[in-house]
Amino acid sequence: MVSAENKTNHASSDKAFGDLAWLPSSHQGNQPETTEFVPFHAEGLKEKLLRKTKENPFVPAGCLLTAAVLSYGLWSFRTGNMQKSQTMMRLRIGAQGFTIGALLLGIGINVRNQSKKPVH
Repeated sequence: MVSAENKTNHASSDKAFGDLAWLPSSHQGNQPETTEFVPFHAEGLKEKLLRKTKENPFVPAGCLLTAAVLSYGLWSFRTGNMQKSQTMMRLRIGAQGFTIGALLLGIGINVRNQSKKPVH
């Protein structure tokens, strides 16, 4: 004979699992059984940098160009060549604009490629 308390516990477990009520109670809340181990590989900094560089090679090129122009401009300022220093600082702004443009272009291409992939 089933007691009223037991019926209450069963009803509350059905509410807790909602859509899983069709499963036997021994499987509710448990992880599914797997027969194989799938290791998770965390992407390291070097691997991520290489992957991102392959996806959009113009961004790292723009960053290096910006750093080179900035360094030369600072060196020109330190040596007293003010005309060259001003020119390099203006070129630095252009190099930064190139880098931002390359970043936005890469994002746009990735979004377009993601939208073309079929959803499974």
